[in-house]
Amino acid sequence: MKKKLIVITFSVLLILAVILIVLQGTKSETLPIGSKLPQIAFQSLNGYETLKTDNQNKILVLFFSKECPHCKYELSTLNKNIDKLDGTAIYLFTVDDSYLESEEIKTNEALLSDSNVVFGIVNKENFDESFGSLITPSLYFFNKAGILTEKIKGETKIERIIEELKKSDSPEYRVSGSK
Repeated sequence: MKKKLIVITFSVLLILAVILIVLQGTKSETLPIGSKLPQIAFQSLNGYETLKTDNQNKILVLFFSKECPHCKYELSTLNKNIDKLDGTAIYLFTVDDSYLESEEIKTNEALLSDSNVVFGIVNKENFDESFGSLITPSLYFFNKAGILTEKIKGETKIERIIEELKKSDSPEYRVSGSK
């Protein structure tokens, strides 16, 4: 009798686990390829702004944390290679409230002095709702029309960033996300 109860309990738990996995797999993606650029408010060095397309520049959004070593690498890479990112508006977002006044921001002098780069502090819940899970670093690539062409979670080499920016601007790109 006891063995039967254990088998039934285990079977019910296994079925529930399978149902949860299936439900999670069918859940729609927050920001799928082909989505429009979310208009999210953020605090920049110049005050409060809203993320939006200008139809003249491709857009790269980098979500980072000042404590994350992979994020520091990503920021450093962009800082060293800013000259290779012409025609791209770059938004560097964090949820760290003190970042704009921190010493860390000063280590990215080329990014700070570039007119196409904006550092910003975003609300964690709003960013998560608009862009999806908050994995750092996360990169989002939008074409000039503000359509998401690629997203990358995790540390990324500059060659891949440049490649994705070129793809996002190419006429072969299809909104479905296939390249």
